[in-house]
Amino acid sequence: MDTKQKLVSRLGWVAAALLLIVTTYLFTSQQAERLQARTPITVTYHDPEGSQSEELVPGGVPSFPDAPAIEGYTFLYWKDNDGQQVVNRKLRLHEDTDYYAVYAMAFDRSGHEAWLPLDEDGSFHPDEQITRREAAELLYRLLGTELVGKGRFTDVDKEDSAYKAVATLKDLGVIGGSRFHPDEVITRYEFLQMLTSFFPAEERNVRFADLEATAEEYPVFRTAAQLNWIDSGKKAEARPHEALTRAELARILCEVLDRRGDQAKREKMAGTILDVPVSDERYWAVAEMSIPHTFRQIGDEEIWVKSKALPLREEGFFFLGSCLHAINSEGVAVADADYRNISFDASGRVTSGNADLDALLRPILDEVVDPENMDSEEMLRAVFDYTVNNISYRKKDLHKPGDISWVTQTALDTLNSHRGNCYCFASVFYELSRFLGYDTQIFSGMVNGENGLTPHSWTEIEIDGVLYMFDPELQFKSNWGGKDQFFMRTPEELAAYNYTKEAPAYFTVMWGD
Repeated sequence: MDTKQKLVSRLGWVAAALLLIVTTYLFTSQQAERLQARTPITVTYHDPEGSQSEELVPGGVPSFPDAPAIEGYTFLYWKDNDGQQVVNRKLRLHEDTDYYAVYAMAFDRSGHEAWLPLDEDGSFHPDEQITRREAAELLYRLLGTELVGKGRFTDVDKEDSAYKAVATLKDLGVIGGSRFHPDEVITRYEFLQMLTSFFPAEERNVRFADLEATAEEYPVFRTAAQLNWIDSGKKAEARPHEALTRAELARILCEVLDRRGDQAKREKMAGTILDVPVSDERYWAVAEMSIPHTFRQIGDEEIWVKSKALPLREEGFFFLGSCLHAINSEGVAVADADYRNISFDASGRVTSGNADLDALLRPILDEVVDPENMDSEEMLRAVFDYTVNNISYRKKDLHKPGDISWVTQTALDTLNSHRGNCYCFASVFYELSRFLGYDTQIFSGMVNGENGLTPHSWTEIEIDGVLYMFDPELQFKSNWGGKDQFFMRTPEELAAYNYTKEAPAYFTVMWGD
């Protein structure tokens, strides 16, 4: 065999040897991989009482055992090694993994105090919006703790009433960021996001008419609906970015705190909530959250035993302070409606229909009337005297007989300037007397003056079936000359003044007729 042949033969052996080595390595590696694939992986679950482990084949699904119940705390969820909440419990694992149980302090459900108290007038203000400050302070109170967290916000200093609440809630992971914006209105989504952080997330799907399952807000509203805090269904609206109202908050808190209440006794033991009548479907939740009470539990029912109730009102007008309210024939507080021709706003307070005018009338009544120590006639006299003594005469526009469209604006202008003519005097007394519950009527007409009939305005009130006239402008003038009085006089007593509600024909040209 020549040299060339020997070389080729040796190269063949080398190639064969290399092929054997590579084949052996690949076989050994595959065996190692197969062996490794059969090696179990360990999953360890950590909770405040210790740890427990389970072994899974690679690709196995963890079991997530029930976390132990710890008094005073609520289990929230499991988190992974990266501190992320476990949402999908059916994930498949391929390496050793640790999970940690996350708890938060449980809400105090023991006392049935007024979490959402009424104001001093006995009103709840059901449609009033909740601020972020109020929401944080409420959640902190529900925790029933004196803990002060170390969480910081640049817009909440240590002197702020919400400091303890927001600092602690930030430590608990309920809120985050660098600014809290405490005085901004909180949306339904923002509040429910804070509240659901204290409860395990729900995974069963629900429907909303205005919120898709792919929306960022959906998981929060899904949990809230599954816990029965809010309604769900194809016609139910989540309204995630609408402001949360006090009435909505009352309903949610009843569910969160498992407050069912004694509907049979509630009305008598709660009394009259001025702006949430018994006929309002929100009444039961509002009463439960706003009237402090003690109770006993019988099965699933809560029986009210004692309460710090408001008075239960009978039909008619009544005063809280100097402010008039009313109860109708059904025993319902009048709100956003008329009663005996007197108007009441959404909070149940008497109103002129003009917020600016109301803001001027109410302080006057606070100053001159005392419903606890004055009878109706004395209060009527007080507002009459106020009108006479606090307006000085000044020539102003005249108004066509029968036209009273000017009354509200004239009263507003007069109370700002304290000057005016008969129309101004009459309009102020008209508004003040109606705030006392009198169905006062105002007239634009004519009256005898120094030179015969002259344009004039006055008021009339029927009291116990008798018609009386009230003329503050003529009273103002008579105070200077010692003439007749014009408070609570019958038409017969004032017949000499020839009060006329229609102008004679020769006056029509004055108004362009």
